[in-house]
Amino acid sequence: MFQFRLLAQIYVRNCVEAILKLISNKLLIPHPRIPNQFIRITIIANQIPSSIVNIDISTNLQAVLKKRFQGKCINLSNFHSDAGLTEFCVLSQPKLMLYVMQFVSELKPPPTKLIFSDNFLRSLEAINVLGTDEVRSIDLRNNELATKEALEPLKKFYIIGNHKIGWKSIV
Repeated sequence: MFQFRLLAQIYVRNCVEAILKLISNKLLIPHPRIPNQFIRITIIANQIPSSIVNIDISTNLQAVLKKRFQGKCINLSNFHSDAGLTEFCVLSQPKLMLYVMQFVSELKPPPTKLIFSDNFLRSLEAINVLGTDEVRSIDLRNNELATKEALEPLKKFYIIGNHKIGWKSIV
């Protein structure tokens, strides 16, 4: 009998139902090539031991951000799908979003338009590092900003169009 161990890692989000199904199957999944054989999996949630992975994404991330800064607009739409990224980087992760916003705050000239569409954002806390004088437009379409509290950081900006609807009615 030949036995081997193959280590593979995947990163997923919004996977509660899949995890519950795996648990109900005792963490066994059918082997795709060997009939009546199973693969036992291990799930590590919300963490990865830093001793296993040592990744420096800053150089790659900065190159992608510079490419997405044109004129006075930083277009971060669907950021995780950028072909230039060497690692999976989702802006819905607060630490990554904060790192990106710190980089954006140092851009010259400062961006007046921020496009965050299609990023699964649930929080905007990281935009607090940006100055309020230059930003005039923020595109937040197709995100997961479900509460008034999630929009709270926008109050400090004078964004074109805000005067028409009034912040008091929103936040």
